[in-house]
Amino acid sequence: MLINGREVSAKGTQRWHVRVPVKTVRAWSAPYARTIAVSVAGSTQDVKLPIGMMGHGDLAMLVVRAK
Repeated sequence: MLINGREVSAKGTQRWHVRVPVKTVRAWSAPYARTIAVSVAGSTQDVKLPIGMMGHGDLAMLVVRAK
């Protein structure tokens, strides 16, 4: 699994879970980005982020689900 082109370790068999600190996602993204690229099994999807997430607000958790 990749997030913005960086490999991350996923847990699970059918439902995968990845924990990445928001601070890290901010470092991997353009300032004030509105999406992140999530790649699973060679397929990449841009996932919309909450408005202001990449700004200066504090966010405890972000959940992204693949359908």
